[in-house]
Amino acid sequence: MTLVSCHQWLKHNAETRYTESEAKIIPHYNAALLQILTSQSDLISFTAPHIQVQTEPDRLGQVFEEIYLTANMQNTEAHLRPEVFSGIGITAVAYRANSYQIDDHEYPLEGIYRPITFFVHEVSISDQELLIHIKGKRMNFHNRNTLYQSQLAYAPAAAFLTLINKADIDKSSFIGLLTAERAEHRFGIFAIQEFSPHKTPLLMIHGLNSSPLIWRKLTMAIMNDEALNKRYQIWHAFYPSGPPPFYNAMRLRKRLKTMMGRFHQSDYAGQSLSIIGHSMGGIIAKTFAVDTGQQLWDTAFSKSPQDMTSVLESNPQMQDIFIFSPPARLNNLFFLDTPHRGSEMASSWIGRLGAGLINLPSNFTNMFADVVKKFGIETITPPMRPFLATHGPNSIEVLRPDHPLMNKLNSFPLPERTWSIVGLDKELHCAGHTCLTISDGVVSWTSATLNQQANEEIIVASNHDSFNNDTAIEFILAKLRD
Repeated sequence: MTLVSCHQWLKHNAETRYTESEAKIIPHYNAALLQILTSQSDLISFTAPHIQVQTEPDRLGQVFEEIYLTANMQNTEAHLRPEVFSGIGITAVAYRANSYQIDDHEYPLEGIYRPITFFVHEVSISDQELLIHIKGKRMNFHNRNTLYQSQLAYAPAAAFLTLINKADIDKSSFIGLLTAERAEHRFGIFAIQEFSPHKTPLLMIHGLNSSPLIWRKLTMAIMNDEALNKRYQIWHAFYPSGPPPFYNAMRLRKRLKTMMGRFHQSDYAGQSLSIIGHSMGGIIAKTFAVDTGQQLWDTAFSKSPQDMTSVLESNPQMQDIFIFSPPARLNNLFFLDTPHRGSEMASSWIGRLGAGLINLPSNFTNMFADVVKKFGIETITPPMRPFLATHGPNSIEVLRPDHPLMNKLNSFPLPERTWSIVGLDKELHCAGHTCLTISDGVVSWTSATLNQQANEEIIVASNHDSFNNDTAIEFILAKLRD
């Protein structure tokens, strides 16, 4: 009867709002409700003596398949523990399988995970029998409940924790490096939360031989911050990292335009976006921020696009690899451990060995084979011939210092709100010539630094994993709050 008594008090005093009394009542209400919910095996929809539970379907009307109570979640890593934003009710996560239909294309293949909150919707008496109606409400914000005129409890990060505990996309990282076509089914940009037109997309792009799971600590930190969670919706990119970054960037920009156009149902160019890129993902992120005109194209070819229409007709994506502009208005651009000027490791024997193991997709190599076949090797500029004469470089080859396209990309101005995080595996400070010899073990300081191009740049302790550094994460959170 504790739950019924608390429910009646909260309902009848909703207008008067005795704040101190309410603060004392809610813990008893939640404890009693949790006891009821943990005693049931099916929380989707069931009726038991004196109790009826009904969980809302998802936004498409599809019924969820499983429910996980936040109170039962366990994780040994403190930074992966979901915060429960205080309020009335018991937080949980609802799950259903990804249908692979068009409405689910922009969500993870592992499934659809949504935060929900259970609360007493109604207490009725029928045939002298008391019946407690409990509702599971799908949550996208820290909503105010009209019945109680108080906020419901809300745990958005619980849904993300449930997702990453089931995720296996990291298994596609190495496969995607060596043979991109075998990991192609995982390619895309995926909304981690239910889409909201009121939130700014925050796109996170991983690096070479990596996956979106590197962002779990940062993603959890953002979702556990009530103000940031209300402001941003997190999108994770995955791409097979064997092909060069300019090719993958073209494909991700195209996917982003489709995604923003579908969700916003308006001109995506007017929408704002923030991007975070790690390592090679930073190179890809940079292509979302600059307007190249024809300069990259001219770096690669001696003929204009107009003079190569026969190639472009059969390879329409080729022009977009070299000629592009920002797909949306950038609010923030973050670079983490990014080799703006390449990496010496890519030129080392390890890099050459790795490059030799990469099998590029045929739709990529065929483009440049078509150029050579129709226009001759002379159409490719001398600096680019070592890379394109064999029908296209792979990602490791592009990351070698002084690659022509990388050098040209570095010449374009960056947005005002550009932030740089440089990782070092030893000393966190350098001056003069000492800066020339330090690195994070993969990318040197001289390659990672943006000098005056960044609004602000910090150095953190990192073995090429600044995405896990607490100082780096707090820096990102602070800039997102501005």
